[in-house]
Amino acid sequence: MFEDLLMESLGDHEKEYTSNVVIKAKADKVASFHESHLSKAVIRTFMAWQEPPDLQYLGLAIKKGHFQKIDVACAHFLDWLGRLYDPLTRQTL
Repeated sequence: MFEDLLMESLGDHEKEYTSNVVIKAKADKVASFHESHLSKAVIRTFMAWQEPPDLQYLGLAIKKGHFQKIDVACAHFLDWLGRLYDPLTRQTL
């Protein structure tokens, strides 16, 4: 999911804090998301705490600088894609 990429671009403190809150909410039965949507729940919770708190568009949130390490996270993703689809051999891993 796109949110997994955004999770990588959060600062360590922000990612850990927000993840802990979301996991506790799930454990306390305050939240009912499926485990496979943990990153989506974390990112949406993080976004709810930003200014403005109702920012719905993740692209706009990226432009506003809410994700500190987006360049690094994207570089890792693009490197993985390059290795997955090597343009010289047209073979997949």
